[in-house]
Amino acid sequence: MTCDVSCNGQTGNQDDMNTAESGLAGYLGSGRSFSGSVSWNWNSAWAFGCDYGNGQTATSDLYNFDIRCVKAQCGSSKGGWNSHPSWKSTY
Repeated sequence: MTCDVSCNGQTGNQDDMNTAESGLAGYLGSGRSFSGSVSWNWNSAWAFGCDYGNGQTATSDLYNFDIRCVKAQCGSSKGGWNSHPSWKSTY
């Protein structure tokens, strides 16, 4: 896997972001299929994944990889997404 990150310039409460990210990772677990989008909200933060046409199966491991990519590129309390060939996960 590779990082292909875009930062969106939004900032948020780090604790809220961490909780939202953990919630979505827990929901995805060892694999959950979705079409359109999937999200988890905690206070002021939203963690989400988007499907742009093919339907997706995402795991917590893949999602956590995406989060690490975004935090490394954008900063730990800033939003962005890591792109994959047919979908994006964003927080």
